[in-house]
Amino acid sequence: MPGWLKRFLMRLATIFGAFSPPWFVKTLAFFFSLIAFLCLRGQRNRVKRNLSYIGNSNPKRQSFQLFQNLGLCIAHFLQSPSLVDKIIPYCEFNLTPLRKAQKKGKAVLLITAHFGNWELAGLLLKRLGFPLSVIAEPLKDKLFETYNYYRHRFGLEVIPYDQPKKLLSAIKRKRVIVFLADRSLSGKGVEVSFFGKRRIFPKGPAFFSLRYGLPIVPGYILLTTPPLFFRDKKGRYLYRIVAEEEISFLPSGDFENDLVRLTERIAKKIEEWVRREPTQWFVFEAEWRDETN
Repeated sequence: MPGWLKRFLMRLATIFGAFSPPWFVKTLAFFFSLIAFLCLRGQRNRVKRNLSYIGNSNPKRQSFQLFQNLGLCIAHFLQSPSLVDKIIPYCEFNLTPLRKAQKKGKAVLLITAHFGNWELAGLLLKRLGFPLSVIAEPLKDKLFETYNYYRHRFGLEVIPYDQPKKLLSAIKRKRVIVFLADRSLSGKGVEVSFFGKRRIFPKGPAFFSLRYGLPIVPGYILLTTPPLFFRDKKGRYLYRIVAEEEISFLPSGDFENDLVRLTERIAKKIEEWVRREPTQWFVFEAEWRDETN
C-alpha cells in the first residue's frame, strides 16, 4: 500500500473514530483484527512462535487474542486526538516512583516495551505534566511523519533513535525520556537471556544511565478486560498505567561489563511483564538467536 494512502486512511480513521460510539469502534477493531489474523500468515506464525518460546501452552488461541488486543489498542490510538481532554478519567495509574525519580534533579529514563497501548500512555503522561521525550524509530514511506502527527498533538517531543545529539539535549533539559527497551532497532544491542533463550536488547537505556548517572524507571500501560466502553457500569477502567520502582544497580567500574549486566536487569523486568500478560506483547519479529525472520 502506498505511503500516501496509509496516511490518508489513518487521518480518515481519526475523524471517523472521533464521532463514533465506543461500542462501534470496538466492533470495527474486532473485525479488522480478525481479517489481519486470517490474512497475515507470516506475522501470525511469528507471533505463535514467540508465544511458544515464552512458554505458552496454547499459542494458536493466544495469538488470536493478541491480534484482538492490538486491534483495540490501534483503534484507541487513532481516536487519541479526540481524547486529549478526557484521557485521565479513562485510566487508573500509579506514577509515584516516576515522580520520586524526578526529584533527583536529573533526566529520567522511563523504560517500557511494545506492551499494551504504549502510544496512548504518552498522552496520559503529558496530560499529567511530565516533560516527555520519546525515542522513536524513523519509519519508511513517511509513516514516521504520520505517527508524529498524533504524537505532536499530545505535545510529545519525538527523537529518532539515530539522532543522539537531540537525546543529549533532552538529558540536559532534565526530561523524562522514554525508551522501548525490548527491541534493538539497529541490531547492535546486547545479547541477553530472555525466557531462557537469547535475544538482542537495545543498549541505549543502560548506556545513558551509566554514562550520565541517570535513574531508570520501568513502566507499562496495560489493557484491562475490555468493556464496551472505556469504563463499564462497575467503574472498571480500560487501561492501567504503572511506574515501578527505580532499578537499583551498583556499577562495578567496568563499563562494558556493567552495560551487559544492567541490560540483563532491564530484560528480566520486561520478561516479568510478558509472562503475566503474553497477549499484550506486540512484537511480530522472530528475533531469537536461533531463529530467522
